[in-house]
Amino acid sequence: MGDWSRHFEQAYRVTLPGDLRAWLDGDLWKEPIGAEFCQPLSPETILSPTHAEIWAGFIPPDVLPLIGNDYGDWLCVRIGRDNQ
Repeated sequence: MGDWSRHFEQAYRVTLPGDLRAWLDGDLWKEPIGAEFCQPLSPETILSPTHAEIWAGFIPPDVLPLIGNDYGDWLCVRIGRDNQ
C-alpha cells in the first residue's frame, strides 16, 4: 500500500473522495481490469503526466486521466470548483 492519495492531493491541491483514495493507496490500479478501459495510469504518471496522457485542447483543464483504452479514450477524474 502506498500513500499516493496524499501526494496527489498535495500536488493538485484537491480533496479526493474515499473510493479514489482507496484505488490509489490500495494499489488497486495495479489489478487487471477486464473491460475496454484496461490501462490504468500509475500514480507516478498521474503526478507527472506527459504529452501522451494530457492532450491540450482535447482534455479540459479540470480533468485528469486515470484509465485508458487502446484507442486514446480516457476515464478521467473531474475536479470541481471546490477542489473536490
